[in-house]
Amino acid sequence: MALLGRLEGKVALITGGASGIGAQTARLFHRHGAKVIIADIQDELGNSISKELSPTDTSFIHCDVQDDAHVRNAVDSAITRFGKLDIMFNNAGTVEPLKPNILDNDKADFKRVLSINVMGAFLGTKHAARVMDPARHGSMIITVSTSSVSGGATPHAYTCSKHAVVGLMKNAAVELGRFGIRVNCVSPYLVATPLVKNFYEAEDEPNLYSNLKGVVLKAEDIAEAVLFLGSDEYVRGHNLIVDGGFTITNLRSRCIHSQTKAELLTSSTVPIKMALPSPMKVIAADGVSVCESCRRWNGNPRLPPLRIQGKIPDFNCSRNSKISDADVR
Repeated sequence: MALLGRLEGKVALITGGASGIGAQTARLFHRHGAKVIIADIQDELGNSISKELSPTDTSFIHCDVQDDAHVRNAVDSAITRFGKLDIMFNNAGTVEPLKPNILDNDKADFKRVLSINVMGAFLGTKHAARVMDPARHGSMIITVSTSSVSGGATPHAYTCSKHAVVGLMKNAAVELGRFGIRVNCVSPYLVATPLVKNFYEAEDEPNLYSNLKGVVLKAEDIAEAVLFLGSDEYVRGHNLIVDGGFTITNLRSRCIHSQTKAELLTSSTVPIKMALPSPMKVIAADGVSVCESCRRWNGNPRLPPLRIQGKIPDFNCSRNSKISDADVR
């Protein structure tokens, strides 16, 4: 039963809709009156969400977004089941293992991330356009990330893929605008979805940096942004950043090679276990965690001094050096 009816009578297809942001968006869309197709490779979770909402107004379809036939079938199922497609939310995505040193990155991992994140968004956009063009209306939204407007905060393939998808969105927005179709992106900061928790090996929501104090970004917040973009608003070609001010703040800790990990480990209010591949290691010294594979932070005149527990540590941290207890004091 719709509470507010902002999407009353509309039909939405959500890839990656079985968990995280996708699942919360499916719930929100349904509350606003939309009929929802959940497309995912997680069959059990997808069917569970569909049953939770309404077997008559929602359905689940197995879909690997890397597979053209799967995406085509998902779009066609919306037409067959509900007669049209108004909203396409390309939300499925992945990230590679954390390897800050580009020399340690594998071609296979790089291709896999781009295949899911970029090819998946392309196929979803292509097949949604196939059915939206004749209808002369529609809205497409693609999940990207704050990494689409910055560098150094996430692994190489993930960052590349998110920049690429913004380019896809802009091109598609220009082309499809003449058919009354709007194309936009939503860029969340880190949300404690299953993907993020698995990447950081966090047991609970990590207490990550935001200059919007007292507010923790949740999947529901991103769903609200997607609801706005999916509604009949005069917005297209836009990358909507939902980050609590993270990307506009002059931080000293943006790089995954350096203080980001140290701060995450020392300032978080929840236990976070970091699985850092070689040569990325975390050395604990007197309760202070320092990243071994960061660049020489305090030796860089362009960066403010790194302070741990209010003090400037006396150490030289590089990919080829190790930090002992004596080095941090």
